[in-house]
Amino acid sequence: MHILFGAGGTGGHLYPALSVADELKKINPDIRITFAGRADKIEARVVPQYGYEFITMDIQPPVLKANLSTFLFPVKMVRAIRKIRSFIKSEKVNMVVCAGAYISIPPGIASKLSGAKLALMESNLNPGKAVKYLANRADLIFTAFEGTRDYFNYKIHSKINHLGNPVRDTFIKSIDMPEAQKLFNINPEKRTLLIFGGSLGAESINRAVLNNLEQLHSLDINIIWQTGNSLIANNDDYPNVQIMKYIDDMASAFAVSDLIISRSGATTVAELTITGKASVLVPLPTSSTGEQEKNARLMEQKGASIVIHDNEISNRLLHVVKDVIFDFEKLGKMAENARILGKPKAGEEIASIIYKLAQK
Repeated sequence: MHILFGAGGTGGHLYPALSVADELKKINPDIRITFAGRADKIEARVVPQYGYEFITMDIQPPVLKANLSTFLFPVKMVRAIRKIRSFIKSEKVNMVVCAGAYISIPPGIASKLSGAKLALMESNLNPGKAVKYLANRADLIFTAFEGTRDYFNYKIHSKINHLGNPVRDTFIKSIDMPEAQKLFNINPEKRTLLIFGGSLGAESINRAVLNNLEQLHSLDINIIWQTGNSLIANNDDYPNVQIMKYIDDMASAFAVSDLIISRSGATTVAELTITGKASVLVPLPTSSTGEQEKNARLMEQKGASIVIHDNEISNRLLHVVKDVIFDFEKLGKMAENARILGKPKAGEEIASIIYKLAQK
């Protein structure tokens, strides 16, 4: 059996697909798995680290502003579809799994042209343009949120499986708390705040933290702050603050934290629910279909998060942290509400259904 994944561009599209691939390998270690993506994106580096084959596509996202890229987009897309179609036929691919974004388009179309089965994974509450475009062609659609069904035509509702968004195994396995606390120099007698904006940081969140760092430090709490490369403060001036460009072991950072401030990408939201963590979410205002805003608002409606707009973060950050982190009842209720939304078996269940369909 051979399964091809079209996934990448960002970690939010890639890691859920990798989680499903890992679960497929548990079902059948002999299954062949290949990923298709761009040579200059995260998938080119990460997929080989996971031990999977990787093939490249020379494609680019659609550009609204008229320029050379506008005219190159359809040309490159057609070439990519032809390349993937040829690969599916020559390498006997049984099934294609697409995880959203423009990376999914060539594998998705090629699957139908080649007679291979097609499954889609939608991690956000509102489906992206690629998933909506491919939905009619798909045999199965997996969604992270129950409400996603409402964004699709009723004729394809029978294809939809609401199973949750797969996360990395490290977020599901139990964490050695003493080791995790030691890793981040945590005083277990104090509350812990984790702040991050994704693997590259987030400029507005970083700026807000820097503007409020003196007051945050004076709260006498542990603070773990992932800045990315864009902004660095001096650790020596704030002994309770662990300032890091990148956190390699994010699962341990989640485990030791009581409150988390972050963007509201689908993968982050899934990790918050799996680990049952109270959060302050700052949706990325430039997300293509407003997906981060919708993800965050759903978490807020369920009582798991507080939402702050990007342009309000500097003014509201300190007040919100003080209001939540020392209110054990509120903190506990938010954490419990987050945990209720978690689906720790999402990857396992999605892989099982994909495997059965690929066998037919």
